[in-house]
Amino acid sequence: MERARRRLVLSRRVGLLSRRYRRQRRLTQRELAVELGWSRASVGRMETDASLMGLTKVDSLLHHIGHRLALVEDAQDRTAPGEVSDQLWGASDLLAEDKRGRRPPPSGVVTWNPEDDRRITSSLRDREWTWRQPS
Repeated sequence: MERARRRLVLSRRVGLLSRRYRRQRRLTQRELAVELGWSRASVGRMETDASLMGLTKVDSLLHHIGHRLALVEDAQDRTAPGEVSDQLWGASDLLAEDKRGRRPPPSGVVTWNPEDDRRITSSLRDREWTWRQPS
């Protein structure tokens, strides 16, 4: 049993949580699918291998059954592992993107262009953020 538990991967755990939720509430896959607004087949795929599903869908199921996704640092790297804080991300991580929604490369240096600068400098027009390669 311990060996089987050690071999559990995240995608299987999601399925097990879904099955436990259904078992506790005596729901069929079809009934859970109705609750979620999904097809019965989607619930079945999720319970078999959640890695086949999109992250948004996995998150939706987990939220529905009272769980959530969390990113946690590896216990080998810290003495007290915990969820990664959103304070870790700065403005360049959360806000800087081009018109197509793409983020600058991690090695880029991001500069915020205040509205006054954008009005005055024609090359900055409509460019809230600019980035350059580090020197």
